[in-house]
Amino acid sequence: MLLCVPNEILAHIFSIIECEDVEGGWDTKSSYSALLSLSRVCKRFRVIAEFYLYRNIFLLEDDADEKWLQFARGLQRDPKRGLTTRKFCSQRYDPIAPPNFLRFLTKYFLRFSLSPDRDRIPPGLRSLRVLLLLLMPDLRHLELTITDLKSTPFLLNGTFESDEDYGCYGFETNEESPSYKGIPNIFFFRHLESVTLRSYDDNLGSPIRGRTFSGILNHPCVKALRLDGFAVWHCTCMRLNWGKAPSNLTRLDLDNCILQPMSLKRILEKCRSLTHLNMALTGSGDVKDPTHNSEDFGIVLREHGRNLVELSITKPMWDPHIADPFNFIGPLKELTVLKHLSIGRLNFVGPIDDDTKKDITIHDALPQSLETLTIEAEVAGCSCDLYRVRQTEELVCNTLTYEQLPPGLKQIHMKMPPGPEARGYEVNEAAELGGWRIGKKGLWVRRRGEEEYGVIQFITNLIAATGEATATPYFIYRLRDAMLADPTGRRILRARPRISSKTLSLEALRALPENSVGRAYVGWLDREGVSPDTRATVRYIDDEECAYVMQRYRECHDFYHALTGLPIVREGEVALKAFEFANTLLPMTGLSIFAAATMKRSERQRFASIYLPWALKNGARSKEVINVFWEERLEDDVSDLRKELGIEQPPDMRDIRKREREEKKRLKELREQGL
Repeated sequence: MLLCVPNEILAHIFSIIECEDVEGGWDTKSSYSALLSLSRVCKRFRVIAEFYLYRNIFLLEDDADEKWLQFARGLQRDPKRGLTTRKFCSQRYDPIAPPNFLRFLTKYFLRFSLSPDRDRIPPGLRSLRVLLLLLMPDLRHLELTITDLKSTPFLLNGTFESDEDYGCYGFETNEESPSYKGIPNIFFFRHLESVTLRSYDDNLGSPIRGRTFSGILNHPCVKALRLDGFAVWHCTCMRLNWGKAPSNLTRLDLDNCILQPMSLKRILEKCRSLTHLNMALTGSGDVKDPTHNSEDFGIVLREHGRNLVELSITKPMWDPHIADPFNFIGPLKELTVLKHLSIGRLNFVGPIDDDTKKDITIHDALPQSLETLTIEAEVAGCSCDLYRVRQTEELVCNTLTYEQLPPGLKQIHMKMPPGPEARGYEVNEAAELGGWRIGKKGLWVRRRGEEEYGVIQFITNLIAATGEATATPYFIYRLRDAMLADPTGRRILRARPRISSKTLSLEALRALPENSVGRAYVGWLDREGVSPDTRATVRYIDDEECAYVMQRYRECHDFYHALTGLPIVREGEVALKAFEFANTLLPMTGLSIFAAATMKRSERQRFASIYLPWALKNGARSKEVINVFWEERLEDDVSDLRKELGIEQPPDMRDIRKREREEKKRLKELREQGL
């Protein structure tokens, strides 16, 4: 059918697939896979799809070598395709370019060098990855996995041997600072916006060349840089002021990296526009190694990090400095624009302030601009881990109880270690607990007491486990696919919202208009005397996404009650389960229908004649109720939502049961009177 569609419409369809559509839920890699499949349908599709395939190129670790050659042949046939490339991601090693591709690129090498040997590719330039990149001058996003120190030498470590007339405008060197001969080849990509470099070396902390690091930080267009698995030594940052152009870097992520305090100082001096800094540091294991001296890092941050808006500092469990009682970042009050801070408690505050000679608390270390704070109770693999968790908890308790926190602080998150000692903590949000005041919310953090595990709890857990066991392997995947096929369902899967008394303000819902969805929901909760916090957590579905779908179904169950008006008596629950079975096809909802056998005779007759036909008819013909974004529909008219979903409201079960009770009472009185 698509073969009869004009090329203009096909191009528009392919462009929609290629876009990163938030509403539709596409990501770049899945779009690439879809376009690749379409390109194999026929020659006509291939011509149109290849234009978009070359916009985002992914060479993943498990891809075959043929994929490299496929792109090389495509660029050899039409070099203009490289001008459309905006993102290049390579997780593979560097294959050697085939001879025919070297001969082809020789004709284009005049654009890259004015050396006497410009009529041939330099002997050291044989990497197919680099040669492909040289044909993509308008690249915006670059992601490379570097296998060793000699990987991609021409691109990252080499320099153009050229005079001032060759493409150097805006990249002039700074005569007052130590410089390099020539210009780092990373400047060839004049529009580059983000760079991600990962070390493929098994040993953490592979050295990164100074010219590489200097070239990226001096690039006037690069705004985001991420390094994974490298060692950024002081000598690496010696020539960061090499270029005259100011650095526009706003985000720097150092994952699994070794960093020295002087390196951080030079980076912050060069990158005055840096606002987001994430340092996930690793260590060399030497206790005398100064790379992770927290005290020196604190001095550098207070002096040069005053433009930071977001700061995250994490260190490994086995860092020898993590247990040093005198090695702290110290107060960060000087960071006057900092809004988001994530840091380990043992690396944050110390026992005594040198100036005031007082005990330092978390309050003393926080800037007044802070909005969110994440405190991690670190572990170091020793027997005192649980003691440290409790010590962190005690410090947070004392701070929140007795100190005045920054006025804008909205959230404090205590991150506990993932071991079994971390279980047994709960965070409740309730003013009646007399908790700490954070903004307008009262929070209480305490250890959870021993849970009572009675018969009712056992039966509830058994029903929940049966529902999860019978939903796999087919039915929960069908429900997930139904969400993926719907734009709203895809947004729900991407955002993964939760429904509880913490995410929904019941007081605000009570203030909504009488006929609104939110008012109907909270009115049903009040009338039935239930809470949105009673849904069990999914435990027996391995797939993370499917587990969320099941959790979402459970948490939305009360909304279905409010939508249909069915009460939580046995008859109403069975009717709603029949509706859910026709709509979701989950087996447990179908099995629940057999509970009708336990009803009274009049209830069974009413269920069979009224509510079972209604449930099966409306559940089958209505839209998938799992795709309703309830959090966004709270102010909508509940009647309009029923009409939109195609659901008829059933007869009011409460009124029917009330009339029957009154009729029975009247007949009883008549019999007693002998009438």
